[in-house]
Amino acid sequence: MRACEDAPGETWRVNVDAALALMRHLAGEGTHLVYLSSAQVFDGETPRPAEDAPRRPKNAYGRQKLSVETAIEEEQLPAAVIRVNKVLARKPVGLFRVWLDNLARAQPAVAATNLTLAPVAAEAVASAAIRLGGERCLGVWHLSSSDELSYFDAARQMAGICGLPQHLVQGEAVTEAQVPAIFRHRFAALDARKFAQRFDVPIRVARDVLIDQFSGLAAAANA
Repeated sequence: MRACEDAPGETWRVNVDAALALMRHLAGEGTHLVYLSSAQVFDGETPRPAEDAPRRPKNAYGRQKLSVETAIEEEQLPAAVIRVNKVLARKPVGLFRVWLDNLARAQPAVAATNLTLAPVAAEAVASAAIRLGGERCLGVWHLSSSDELSYFDAARQMAGICGLPQHLVQGEAVTEAQVPAIFRHRFAALDARKFAQRFDVPIRVARDVLIDQFSGLAAAANA
């Protein structure tokens, strides 16, 4: 997101112009498309927005995603759009990797109290893309946990799941200089009932997503 803010023209050419050029070409060949969008098309001030909620992105990344969504709608491209918030894999990366490494060395892990996430497993996103593409579904679909957590709460829960010292997780509010408000959502979770009902899958609470993603790390450590 920060790269899009710092270089809006360059990133627009990649994220919008090039993406749409490829999608139009594939659509012309008869390909059904699945486009991965983002909860950043919303401003994060409305709890659990549905697929048809007003889109008001606060940052360049969100505006780029919205531009592609709008082109798909206006040009009637044969595509399903998946909006997600935070995708987690079983191999932690980014902040989660830093927290794990610190806690494993009995060092503090600092996590934001004023940043939220609504996690969804990478496997769930892949499965959803296969289903929507395979059944040639159209329109917008949300994937999300039913609730959101602060990064501080997520780090504490991750530590507990992995058998690491939770007391070493320290909460700290990020500043505007560290993470500008245009990147922060007060409410991260999306209304995912449309996909859940269509494909008869549960909407999971955030803690259950974390348990699935990190319990394997605890088992590996114990082994």
